[in-house]
Amino acid sequence: MNAARATSAGPRGAERRGASAPTGGVLRFTCRFLPVIGTRLLLQRSVRIESTSRNGRARICIQPCCMKLSEKGRFSPPPTLPKHAEIVSKELASWPEVHARTHWLLGDESEVDGADFYVGEEEIGHLHLEGQAHVATGLGLREVLVAAKLASPFRWSSKFVVHDVGRGSDVAHALWLFRLAYDRALRVPDQELIARVRAYGAAR
Repeated sequence: MNAARATSAGPRGAERRGASAPTGGVLRFTCRFLPVIGTRLLLQRSVRIESTSRNGRARICIQPCCMKLSEKGRFSPPPTLPKHAEIVSKELASWPEVHARTHWLLGDESEVDGADFYVGEEEIGHLHLEGQAHVATGLGLREVLVAAKLASPFRWSSKFVVHDVGRGSDVAHALWLFRLAYDRALRVPDQELIARVRAYGAAR
């Protein structure tokens, strides 16, 4: 199988060169920092070669995955967030077994980008400095939440949903989403969580 020089297409047409990989195969790699304009990428990712052009370059699809707590950078306490996001952050940090810490800008532990929340090694989500919540739900739960219009899809991962926490009325719903992720990290079955989402949606 011929090797192709891999490139990745980021937003705004940006491309970054990567490692050589077999055309049509899957390349798994870990990078310290991959600068792609306008997005926050995680350190580990699966890469699928989608097509090869005449010049031998292959376009790849990057699928972020949740970072384990042990893979995170140095510890720093979570930063102070905007008013309503800060309410969510403090409540999450008070839950049993939740570890709260600074969410660093990828590849730069000198630049704070929000607050991370973990249960054991599993990330349940994070809050960015502007107040946007990224909640780790897994694929099945994400699809149900998005279909019910209870959360927005996260563009860069099929296992996260997005919810803006800019108003007082956003707080309770953000905590409800994080509770789903929290219970999932505590091994509540996805089917039970999906049933909870459907019941909640039907009652709205």
